[in-house]
Amino acid sequence: MDHFRGKLGSLSDRSVMLILLGIAIGGSIASGVLNVIFQNESFSQWSVNWLQNLSTEMFGAFLAFWLLQIILGKRREKERLIRQMRSRDNGLALQAVGELGANGWLGDGSLKNADLWNANLKSVNIWDVNLKGADLHGANFQDARMERGNLTGANLWKANLQGITMFDVTLEGADLFAANLEGAVLYNVEFDERTRLPDGSKWTPDADLTQFGARQEGEPPFDTLSAPAPLSPPPSH
Repeated sequence: MDHFRGKLGSLSDRSVMLILLGIAIGGSIASGVLNVIFQNESFSQWSVNWLQNLSTEMFGAFLAFWLLQIILGKRREKERLIRQMRSRDNGLALQAVGELGANGWLGDGSLKNADLWNANLKSVNIWDVNLKGADLHGANFQDARMERGNLTGANLWKANLQGITMFDVTLEGADLFAANLEGAVLYNVEFDERTRLPDGSKWTPDADLTQFGARQEGEPPFDTLSAPAPLSPPPSH
């Protein structure tokens, strides 16, 4: 079934149009032949009915095809941007984040369980992002800024979080084994007993993150919140 779907997805627009045209012609010939054999109605009446049915059905087919192309086109674009987001080229990765944000794909679940191994997201400014279960093994978030992020269950093995600033981010169940937290500032970041810390130990309420070079705070002071760079759209209200 997957092989069949893959074949369909690889068809060009021209091929699909030719297939639709072939179906229409084949159906018309079959209808005419059957009408002659069984003499159900006069040829002129059959022709009128045939043209009416053909115009209606072909209009419906072309409309469905056009709508399907819009939907599939957006899906292909989203998949392309997610692949680009994991680029080791920082410029390309940040461009992908911006376009994903502009389309509302950062927080709608499109990045859940995404494969973002070794993504170079250095200095990214990102908010309202859902990276639940994402594979961020070796990803570079150095000097990044993240607000209102969901990294529940994310794989952050050996991720570079040096100098990152996080506001209202969930790291429950995240795996931070061997991650670099040097200079990280964490405002209102949530952990739980499933969260694995850089040394392999599990998080506890009395865990001291300063041993990894990080600083954990509660609510951020008002003057630390500045307008984010325009890499993703402002949050909707």
